[in-house]
Amino acid sequence: MHAVPTGNRTRAWRGPLVAATAIGLAIGTTSMVSAVMVDDNTPLDPCLGDECPGSYSPPHNGAYLGFDDGVSIFAGGDFSIGQAAAEAEGNVVVLGDATFDKGQGVYNLGTAGVGSRVPPPNNSTMLTVGGDLTVAQGTDLHVGQPDLVGNVNVGGTASGTITQVAPGTVTESVDVASVWAARRANVTALSQCLAAQAPTGTVQEDDGGTVTFTGSGAQIEVFEVTAESVTADWGAVLAAENLAGTETVIVNVTSSNPVDFQLNGTVGGVDQAEINASQRIVFNFPQSTDVTLSGSVIPGSVLVGQEASTTHINANQLNGRTEVAGSLEHGLTTTNTGLEVHAYPFTGPLPSCDETPSPTTTPSPTTTPSPTTTPSPTTTPSPTTTPSPTTTPSPTTTPSPTTTPSPSTTPSPSASPSETPSPEPTQSTLPATGADADQSALMVLVAGTLLALGLSALVVARRR
Repeated sequence: MHAVPTGNRTRAWRGPLVAATAIGLAIGTTSMVSAVMVDDNTPLDPCLGDECPGSYSPPHNGAYLGFDDGVSIFAGGDFSIGQAAAEAEGNVVVLGDATFDKGQGVYNLGTAGVGSRVPPPNNSTMLTVGGDLTVAQGTDLHVGQPDLVGNVNVGGTASGTITQVAPGTVTESVDVASVWAARRANVTALSQCLAAQAPTGTVQEDDGGTVTFTGSGAQIEVFEVTAESVTADWGAVLAAENLAGTETVIVNVTSSNPVDFQLNGTVGGVDQAEINASQRIVFNFPQSTDVTLSGSVIPGSVLVGQEASTTHINANQLNGRTEVAGSLEHGLTTTNTGLEVHAYPFTGPLPSCDETPSPTTTPSPTTTPSPTTTPSPTTTPSPTTTPSPTTTPSPTTTPSPTTTPSPSTTPSPSASPSETPSPEPTQSTLPATGADADQSALMVLVAGTLLALGLSALVVARRR
């Protein structure tokens, strides 16, 4: 039995930060049931766990090469399968309801008869549904068959025929949303992040809607496709010049209208070169709410960013991760049969997207202090009239007005100065004439007294 960790695990690569707040989640309580690894809810998982293979092979039906506890399919809305669908290899996580209706027949989940042959670990949760799980009459949902124990966790109720290897369990009323809800927002954030990258390669479209890609030799090659109906031979893309040293290929399909994206893999079947490349390719649909994936092979991972979207997988094979913020349909709108999704990881580096910086708080302006009230000046005593009045000089004007003291009373005919503004209280600029007048009056008085004394002495002398 493979013990699956119930906490976060360091990824083989670190993608961009796609949520404003770091997420640390614990697995919801599921009695005696191992749960799929959350891995911080970062989309586009590499292979997770302790039993990942050293390399992957093209789809085959041989022995298991290893085990992968990453998420292979994630739907933020509902997940529905129709008559044309055959199997979905790897862990499947659905936030909404899941409905399996083939009319008649078996749908394999977790393991695949032909695929990467790297399924989830034995006795782990291979199907997680946030809402109700409905298996329609005539449909048999095989989980982990024929030789692995695959468990099912359901937020609501489960109904219909579900075939498992003993002691596989179906557990209802599991709190799925608290564990996986953040991933939906992260799918949208990563989709927008990739869409914001400037194209490095060129895309040419002919009159029939067929496109060809030419790389620039960049480590992370970004192509932008604006068409709504796209047909491409991915085998030609793999052989295109300037892609030999590329570590990641991002194809942004930016139309907001319904998109029909048809890809054809290598002529003659999927080969090793295509499988190696598919682990570094992501097809991103950031704007469209109606995406159809068709053709023979989708060689890479798929990201659909709109929560109100519906994605239709009508291709014969999809070899990579499939993560959509909205709903996902497998084999509902096509007449093809035997459609398969194979669990191949995403291993390429992704560009970093700068977080929007928090706006700098503008500091509150410093309150201008109220001007200091200038105290009223001491009143200058009224001076005695002087023989020659002194002219009052004109005061100097200061730049910052403050409360100006009332001017002192000046003797007439002295000129009164204009008011003098000043930042600090000052003395009046009037000349101090009162002290000089007192001294002059005293001298006159003394002289008069001496003169009177002198006259008195003279009179006395004459009388004698």
